[in-house]
Amino acid sequence: MNGIMKKLVFSCKKASELIDKESVFPLNWLENIQLKVHTSLCKACLEYEKQGHILDELIDRHHQHENQDEIPQVENQELKIKIISKL
Repeated sequence: MNGIMKKLVFSCKKASELIDKESVFPLNWLENIQLKVHTSLCKACLEYEKQGHILDELIDRHHQHENQDEIPQVENQELKIKIISKL
């Protein structure tokens, strides 16, 4: 059982690497489980993961509006409020 725990429990540095990797590539089944276990125990990494998802969403929105001259002010204000509330 000790070997299983070593595979499932790891440092915040490793968790942040997996979180960053997940935003670009799909995680394999073991990495997925490792990350779920870690974020269920570590609130700091859970918040880091949530903030990463928010940033990814904002970047996607930006790319959608990239060809337009300007992002509508209403949406801009909504994004500012959402970002500030998540900090």
